[in-house]
Amino acid sequence: MKSSQDLYYVDTPIWLALLKNEQRPPGEMEGVRDLAKKIQNNEIRIVISVATKAEVLKSTLDDKAKKMWEALLKRKNILVADTDNRIWQIAYEIRDYYQVQKKIDKLTTVSLPDSIHLATAIHFSANAFYTFDGKNKSNSRGLIPLSGSVAGKYPLVIKKPQTQQTSFLGQIT
Repeated sequence: MKSSQDLYYVDTPIWLALLKNEQRPPGEMEGVRDLAKKIQNNEIRIVISVATKAEVLKSTLDDKAKKMWEALLKRKNILVADTDNRIWQIAYEIRDYYQVQKKIDKLTTVSLPDSIHLATAIHFSANAFYTFDGKNKSNSRGLIPLSGSVAGKYPLVIKKPQTQQTSFLGQIT
């Protein structure tokens, strides 16, 4: 999957929001739709873990969403990565690092699925990791606060999808 296009990792909740057309806080769905448009127009490349396929339960989708998901997975600009030993090694490093951190601050843990997603993005040198996981039940800090230094050594950017907005002042001539 070599290309000059940017490569992004898209976390499972982003796909579910798109497939189910979820109601999200202001700006979030606009960011998801902007990301989907860039995928559709082949402007970017996406990598996801094979674990994402397991997390997107087709039984929770209506027929239209199932067809959309299957079509997305067939796109040439979407790579579904197997979880091989290289990714498992990075995932192990991530989980181990945050398990030690948990003893210090009790706020940061990374679940096994999240560590696999992060490791896949890191292994494929993704430009950014898109997620809604700013804070949740299983890890009180979430993934977004880890941006820039995952496990203290991986400079992965983690953020919510955003729309490209033009500045009003930039339009004044």
